[in-house]
Parts: sequence; C-alpha cells; structure tokens
Amino acid sequence: MTASELFNGESPLYLVHFVEREDCAGLRTAKSEGANIDAKGHGGAGLLYYALREGYVSAFRCLIELGADVDQYLDQTPLISIAASQQDTAFLEALLAGGANPNSRSRVTGRPALFSAVMGGQRNVELLLEYGGDPNVEVMSTVETEMFPMEGMTAIMTSAAIQNPDILSYLLDHGADICARDSAGRTLSHYLDVYDWSKASSEIQHFIEGLKRKLADC
Repeated sequence: MTASELFNGESPLYLVHFVEREDCAGLRTAKSEGANIDAKGHGGAGLLYYALREGYVSAFRCLIELGADVDQYLDQTPLISIAASQQDTAFLEALLAGGANPNSRSRVTGRPALFSAVMGGQRNVELLLEYGGDPNVEVMSTVETEMFPMEGMTAIMTSAAIQNPDILSYLLDHGADICARDSAGRTLSHYLDVYDWSKASSEIQHFIEGLKRKLADC
C-alpha cells in the first residue's frame, strides 16, 4: 500500500514527505504550525508506522522526540509488537526509550509484544525485559488459526516451540517461571516435546535434558 493509499489524501500525507526525507526540522516546523503528527490513515496507520515500515529510523526517532504516541496501534496490533518482530532493533529501542509499554498486547489475540520479540530475535527480548517487560506475560485468548492456540502460553513455551534454546535460556535466567502452565495445564515440558532435539548439538541436547529434569519437579 502506497503512502497515498495508506493516508487516503488526508492531512498526514504532506507530512510523509518530511518523513521520507528524514527532515526533522520540517516535521518540527509543521507541528509548531498545528500539524497533527498522530493523525491516522488506513487501519489506524500513523506516521510512526509508516517510518517503521519504510525503514526511516531518523524520522522515527524524530517523531517520538516530537511527542508522537508510542503506544499507538495498527488495527488491533500495537506498534511495539510490529517493531519487536523486526531484526533491526533501532525502532524497538526508540519506542521503549520514548516510554512505550513493553507489555502491550494485541486487542484481538491477547498476544504480548514479548511473543513478537521471540520471533524477532534475542536482542529484542533483552530490550523488552530491560525496559520492564514481564518475562511471564501470557497470551490472553485463543486464536484457532495459530500453531499453538493456547491461552496462558508464555514466552518460554513459545521459544521452546520454535526451537530457540538461546532465548529460552535467556528468559529462564531473567525470571521466567519454568513451572508455568497454560490454560490446559501444560508446562514447558509439553512444548519441548513438540520437536525432536536429537539433531541439535550435544550442548543443546544437554541443556534440554537438564530442563526436563527440573520440570519433573513442577
């Protein structure tokens, strides 16, 4: 969707040109003259979302400095979740430094930003926790189209399900509850057993075996 389609000729459209040029002075002047830097287009898309989507980091930071809403949503998804899913951590870090809620979640699925960060990479997970994210935040609702549509699922369960032992280990080292249960009573053990770890390195296999021994006490 182009900028014109995204903003459908509304007032944010002329501000897009400042974003594309990463012209912070232009954005600052426009705001001082009454421009609404939080005006929304299609699906609730704002200038911050557009800057993130197109990779304009300087403009993104500038908009936050000018007071753009760091907790805004695109449709039902918080912008921070979109940023947390990106490999480039600059956008996520800018949002968090600007005061964004690290525990924001989808209004439909209840999926927390931390789950997007697990998909985005370990540094994203680290950033959310560094800024006060809850390592034990849970999915709040069931979405039948998802691979693991289970209420109460935590980030350590997700990291096990996608076979990312590094993030799993990091979360456990930073307060994740190894004995947490989803709404069906399943613990991390269930999610570890989704895949065959026998093809992993001996170091990872040793780590997984150690986890399973600890889980026996849950």
